Amino acid sequence: MNNLIQALKEYLLNVGAEHVRLALDPAAKQRMPIYLGSRYEAYDAHLFGREYCLLHLKKDPLPSPADLVKHAAKAHAVLEKPIVFLLPSLQSFERQRLISKGVAFIVPHHHVYLPMVLVDLRKLSGQPSFQFLGDRHELSAPAQMLLLIYLQHADVDNLSLNEWAERLRYSPSSMTRVRRDLEEVGLCHVKGTGKARNLIFEHDRRSLWDLAIPHLRSPVKARTDCRVASGNELPLLPAGLSALANRSMISAGSAPIYAMSMSAFKAAIEVGKLDRHCSGESDSVEIEQWIYAPAAISVDGRQVDDLSLYLSLRDSPDERVQAAVAEMMEALRW
Repeated sequence: MNNLIQALKEYLLNVGAEHVRLALDPAAKQRMPIYLGSRYEAYDAHLFGREYCLLHLKKDPLPSPADLVKHAAKAHAVLEKPIVFLLPSLQSFERQRLISKGVAFIVPHHHVYLPMVLVDLRKLSGQPSFQFLGDRHELSAPAQMLLLIYLQHADVDNLSLNEWAERLRYSPSSMTRVRRDLEEVGLCHVKGTGKARNLIFEHDRRSLWDLAIPHLRSPVKARTDCRVASGNELPLLPAGLSALANRSMISAGSAPIYAMSMSAFKAAIEVGKLDRHCSGESDSVEIEQWIYAPAAISVDGRQVDDLSLYLSLRDSPDERVQAAVAEMMEALRW
């Protein structure tokens, strides 16, 4: 236990933390439910000018991400202080899950995620990649779409702003807003002038994804049971459990699930290509209406992209879904 605390102190000095305070807090431990007090040691912590209750995991096994989310919520409700976990290790999918839920954690010399303060998610080289954070900011749909295309398509590495606008069919003013959106959260910067201006993403794709997760949202705006009119071809891509079943061992479920943009869905309803008054009927399908066009990001053109699929399912309460999503993310090649 003391070894991990010592490693934490060394790590905080390494990342430039000043006036650090770490002190055992027996009173906080007593106020927590027994199941938390027996699993964690509580510390009163002053880090980067903020007060936290540091919960040091003192015995194996490591709780699942879902349990850590619950533990953080319960401890926060009782102690009325921000909670940060001190952990010996985390797998990549566990980090992603905690980051998506805004749960703070520190794995000394490897990873730190303190919402509103600091992110350090090590690259494969093991070198630190620090980013100090301001207020949490959710990316706009166009900015998220561009980012997800960059993360999953190899042919966009050196596109200029004008080339991005042409690819995405964005107006110059829309492209300016997208660029500002991405710059505001520290994901990229612009290099060059005039028509030669390029979007530069300094981090490798895996590190960029980890940094972006707190700013990303589910692409799904609504879900509707529909019947597809006979003979009509629509821009539908397998999504949800239907897509996840193609990437894991989970069952696809009874009704097929497809994704299309909100505008395409509205147009299909208006011209009668979709009938939404068929809930529960044997030939109905579930249509996810997305905030951007799924086909524009899809890597193979046959199903929705992996990262949008993750974002659409990361809040599922079903542990089987969470396990399948983790399996999919672990298999990704960056």
